[in-house]
Amino acid sequence: MNERTLEKLIEKYLNNLNDSEQFASKSSELFGILDDQTLREKMEAELGHVQVFLTGLAKWLISMALQGRPPTSVKLKSAMGYQVAKKSTCADLVSLAFRFDPAHQGLPDPLGLASHIEEQISEPALAVSAIQRVAAMKDVDGILSGNAALLSEVTSDMADLVQLARYDRNQFMRWALGGEPNADDVEVTQVA
Repeated sequence: MNERTLEKLIEKYLNNLNDSEQFASKSSELFGILDDQTLREKMEAELGHVQVFLTGLAKWLISMALQGRPPTSVKLKSAMGYQVAKKSTCADLVSLAFRFDPAHQGLPDPLGLASHIEEQISEPALAVSAIQRVAAMKDVDGILSGNAALLSEVTSDMADLVQLARYDRNQFMRWALGGEPNADDVEVTQVA
């Protein structure tokens, strides 16, 4: 990851630690991060690095969306992690699902005659929600290894998609089930 980008995401995280008691409390409770020093210590481990990066990424999206017209709420709805590199000690491929909802704003009423309540979006509340979702990231590998029927179903579904993209289904299945691809299974399909 680009160091400059990572530092900006860390800065976003640290800003919330300093500006929001609620965020600081959740950060301490969920990740053991209290300040710049503990954040840097946690980031020395892969898991801490992933947690700070993902929280910073969510906070970056939140801050951009809140500056839009109309301001938009961004909620991290789901975080799912996969371990791709064999040497990795935690999820190194992550899928995040965000929901963007524009705030409903009434027309300006300079005389104050209309009664309308403007929706207020709280950046600290959205940040707390994001850190909770990151902390509760689902371990997809663990879920699939504990459910043979689900593993078989998603592997077969993925093989169908791979085949639609003109890759060899058998070779994918062998790889997905832990074997090495066999050169005899390779079927070259020419694209017109």
